[in-house]
Amino acid sequence: MGKYSQLAKVSTRDANWRAHLKLPSLLAFLQEAATENADLLGVGRKDILPLGLGWALTRMHLKIFRVPAWQDTLEIRTWPSGRTKIAAEREFEVADLTSGETAVLGRTQWVLINLHTRRLERISAVKNWDAASFSEKAFDEPIFTKISPCEKAQYSARCTVRKDDIDINLHVNNAVYLTWAMEAVPNEYLSEGHVPAELKMHFIKEVSQGNPILSECSFDGAESRHSIRRADTGEECARVNICWTCD
Repeated sequence: MGKYSQLAKVSTRDANWRAHLKLPSLLAFLQEAATENADLLGVGRKDILPLGLGWALTRMHLKIFRVPAWQDTLEIRTWPSGRTKIAAEREFEVADLTSGETAVLGRTQWVLINLHTRRLERISAVKNWDAASFSEKAFDEPIFTKISPCEKAQYSARCTVRKDDIDINLHVNNAVYLTWAMEAVPNEYLSEGHVPAELKMHFIKEVSQGNPILSECSFDGAESRHSIRRADTGEECARVNICWTCD
């Protein structure tokens, strides 16, 4: 089997006030395509849930060449590209069929989580994985590029982990962390026409329903650096770096 492909349309709920595709919605589109492809390859939820396992995203690097707009139709292509003993890599290409352009390229890293102990499991626990690897990368940069923390917050927002933030693997869905990160970006900055051109994320520690969340943000030139923390303990749970450009 080659690259998996599925279509997605940017609906009203996926668009922000400027009629651009929201970053958390883009991440949700990618997750859905990855889920469908994993099912077809025999390494999806129905295959690994009986083993007490679930997939969790740990790292993401996106290059955004064009932010899709409301009512655009996207073709999302994805494929697994390799693995180590404890992690698997997956690639993404997003084509905007409305404009005919490549909108997004992405590289991601995933791990297997024991749903009972919440600890990592070796990728070898999924027996079908050997037949599901390809060598092509979406772009040449390694997935382990540096992701800087927010060391001196210029802006912040407080949130709480809601019931609706918990997904079928019983953890906070990855798109929610990006929603929290965006909450700390000033409205004035977005109103000036800034749009994301590159995104890096690193998920560090799980949070639970009811946990208070502190989203911190600082700017270094055209890059915003985000740290998502437990507000009660100060523990860093995720990092996000976004490079911005003006449309």
